[in-house]
Amino acid sequence: ARAGAGNYTIRGIGDNRVLLLIDGLDVQDMPESNSASGGYTRDFVDLENLKQVEILRGPASALYGSDALGGIVSYVTKDPSDYLDLVGKDWFASIKGAYSSADDSFAETATGAMRAGDFEVLGLYTRRDGHEIEPNGTVAGGVLYNPQDYSSDNFLGKLVFSPTTEDKLKVTGEFARKHQFTNVLTDVAGSALSSTS
Repeated sequence: ARAGAGNYTIRGIGDNRVLLLIDGLDVQDMPESNSASGGYTRDFVDLENLKQVEILRGPASALYGSDALGGIVSYVTKDPSDYLDLVGKDWFASIKGAYSSADDSFAETATGAMRAGDFEVLGLYTRRDGHEIEPNGTVAGGVLYNPQDYSSDNFLGKLVFSPTTEDKLKVTGEFARKHQFTNVLTDVAGSALSSTS
């Protein structure tokens, strides 16, 4: 979609009838009044923050309400121990970069994790900059695409307190910001000389 990843469709059912969860909490729905403009989606999750994605296919509305008529997509974010156990130390730090040729996007991620006694802390920041995805045969095939530039910042912070081996208290905070500029060439006609969003 113009504003990013739109939604999931499970068993032919989509939009607000597929429940999205992040660490067990609901992801806000797209207002129906704003769906046609493409200015608002449920694209709030940066994949760099995720440990796993669980998909429940089938009617789960008896357990989760009418939002789960088609199914559930549940995101599970990373914990400090995912990094600390990997290196076998009480601290972890990394910087990495990525490139995607699909939209000429660059991503940079800085990660830090630390353990002190019963406490663990994680900080993960990702910056992304890219353009529209160009379909095959954009000009020669007569397909007109809308030039787009986007940038996003995402920060995930997590504090974990483990007083016993069985009990854990997690405090999670996430900040997400995305800017997009689209030159909507597909709207340009005799009555519209230019269109941007």
